[in-house]
Amino acid sequence: MDRPDHPPASLAPPATPAGTMARAVEAERTLREITSELARLRDPGAVLERVVRAGGRLVRADGAILSRYDPADGLLHWGVDDGVREQFDAAYVATLTLEVGVGLTGRAVAERRVLNCGEGLIDAFPRVPESLHFFEVTGFRSLLVAPIASATELYGALEVYATREHAFDDADAGLLEALAAQAAIAFENARLIAELEAARGEAARRADEERTLREIATRVTAITDPAATLEAIVREARRLLASDVAAISLARPLAG
Repeated sequence: MDRPDHPPASLAPPATPAGTMARAVEAERTLREITSELARLRDPGAVLERVVRAGGRLVRADGAILSRYDPADGLLHWGVDDGVREQFDAAYVATLTLEVGVGLTGRAVAERRVLNCGEGLIDAFPRVPESLHFFEVTGFRSLLVAPIASATELYGALEVYATREHAFDDADAGLLEALAAQAAIAFENARLIAELEAARGEAARRADEERTLREIATRVTAITDPAATLEAIVREARRLLASDVAAISLARPLAG
């Protein structure tokens, strides 16, 4: 694969003091808003979409994508974006993947650091038909990518693209790194919420099982109608185990 070991540094012209100050103020406000949204998290997907759109806007990108890492196959998959997918067939988006450590995005994830490429971007990825098609359609020539990870978990990468060369500078890298940290918090919160809901569901299921067993034990202890008790046992067994069929087989002694 033909790709640079060290992406070239950005050569973007310096911003004016007024413009730099305005961007800093907007970035601080956006980060505060996203942090507030995370505190009252209800829809992780909406928060991640907000992170992606904010990242593209703050660094004046022409496109932004959040690639999600799937531990099941060890690959990065196209996740949330700011409209880039609309340029492609849905099947292409669904099957476009990248290995960790491969290409600029894969390297950023593997090395856990922000990487910037301002020229020769097409050579910073494997020259395979899928990759060539992506850059041919989008016309992207610069990429700034930040890994999304916690101390123990890898979640993916936040990528911002531009159709001009040397589009991003060190200030942009700092902004994207901060937004990627917020995305990692969103992923972590979503994981914790899912675990909490699962634990609550398990606790409710166990409580239901214990209540049902106590009721059946009470019926058996004071048995007056064996047939009704057996029907109740079959009915509750089917419900508790979510089975389609339940039955009790009785042994009947033979005369003689």
